Formats: sequence, C-alpha cells, structure tokens
Amino acid sequence: MELSLETYVKRDASAGSEELGRAKVVVQPGGYQHLESLEKQLKDSGAEEILVDVDTRHIAFEMPPEVADIKEPKLRITLEKEAALGHFHLVAKHAADNSLIYTNTATIRTLAM
Repeated sequence: MELSLETYVKRDASAGSEELGRAKVVVQPGGYQHLESLEKQLKDSGAEEILVDVDTRHIAFEMPPEVADIKEPKLRITLEKEAALGHFHLVAKHAADNSLIYTNTATIRTLAM
C-alpha cells in the first residue's frame, strides 16, 4: 500500500516549519502487522509515544526532491487519546544540515482498509 504524506522541515527550534512537498510511504507486505504490534507495545507500556528505527522490510519512505538525503530515520508512534487509535509518522534529520524533517501523521488503521 502507498500513502502520500506532507513533509516539513524545521531548521531551527525557534523557527516555524516549512512545507517541502509530499513523501511517498510504501508499506510492504507485513508492514501493517508490524505497525499494529508497535501500537500494542505503546498501549501496553502506558507511554505517550515510542520512537523506533525505520525497518525498511516493512515500511519505506521516498522523500520529496527538496530533501536529498535523510539520516537517523525513526517512526514515531502515538495514540489518539479519546479513541486510542495508533498514528505514525517519520521523524529524521536532513543529512546536509541536521534540520528536523518530519511528515504528517497517518492512522495505522488506515492501512487495514
């Protein structure tokens, strides 16, 4: 399955975020189950979020052209408090200048449809 998520850069902690375009998210076979297990892990832990390394066997990101390379890509998994639905998005650093790169969130359940 493929999703398209808006991508942003935050160059400085005190500056606002800039839109960079859309990243293509490719969820490989078994990727939904991987994200679902991370959602369960988060629920069981009682934490507000978890940050895990991107496992390209399950999920891959094709960044917009404005972002040549990223480093230290992580999946951030959070829960919507009212419905306890899991959400995920990419958090990384821009390889050129260490700026924060991130995408909009997507609901894990969206991938099951």
